[in-house]
Amino acid sequence: MSQKLVCKNKNCPGKVHKSGHFVRYSDGAFVKRFRCSRCRLTFSQATFSPCYRQKKRHLNYKILLHMSSCISQRRTALLLNVNKNTVEKKFHFVAQFCKDKNIEFNEDYTKNKCTEVFTDEMEDRVHTKCKPVAIALMVTPDRKILGHTVSSIKPKNKKLREICHKKYPEWRDHSRKNFKALLERMVPLFESHVKIISDEKPMYSQEIKKIFTHATHERHKSRRATVAGQGELKEGGFDPLFPLNHTCAMLRANINRLIRRSWCTSKKLENLSKHIEIYIYFHNTVLTAK
Repeated sequence: MSQKLVCKNKNCPGKVHKSGHFVRYSDGAFVKRFRCSRCRLTFSQATFSPCYRQKKRHLNYKILLHMSSCISQRRTALLLNVNKNTVEKKFHFVAQFCKDKNIEFNEDYTKNKCTEVFTDEMEDRVHTKCKPVAIALMVTPDRKILGHTVSSIKPKNKKLREICHKKYPEWRDHSRKNFKALLERMVPLFESHVKIISDEKPMYSQEIKKIFTHATHERHKSRRATVAGQGELKEGGFDPLFPLNHTCAMLRANINRLIRRSWCTSKKLENLSKHIEIYIYFHNTVLTAK
């Protein structure tokens, strides 16, 4: 059954009648128009679409695929034969769309709550090595990504830390605060006795005990990573954190700005987070879809 149309003016109780149609220039779609019998306001089927008034809406999904396939914004513009500014604008639109869809995806776990989850942080940088970031992830055993945070941290190298302190005094370590916020967002998705698996970083156990008082926290010692596994997969033997490490390796392989030796780097924390939101949607709905 088709959805009942209402007037564009939400306070108007008038009935809606057909009032012609038009062919959309951007994609050639046949769009019906309507008119309210009370306020005489006209609108179309496209009025309530999130793509309303977009001139090249047919590029949205293509840009989503490119952004999830290790392709930069400039190369995407070259392949699609559009201006790089068009790709940049649509990048922000697609990121917000994917963020909303990821929230809808997580609503399924409010009914069938998670009983086991993996968590850890992967490190990257923004603009320069003096501004490192920590990307915290929550991953299920079947490699679904439930959430993430991107936090600024201090460089571990002493020389880089001194440069960061002089050139970027506003660059602070927010990994603990953001990891706590991530755990709080996961509360509706987890069982009270959820099993959380991570490495031996002290911050994890401290924050998990505060929020999930009845949870089981299983910790494993960090191991040396193999170069062939994007620096995330571990060398030899059984890896108790394999679903998480494999997912982190997938992020580095499919998001060009996360590749370890790359010309493409993020300039802003929020743009890195948006790019990860796009990949999470593609990862959950395409790569790991059953």
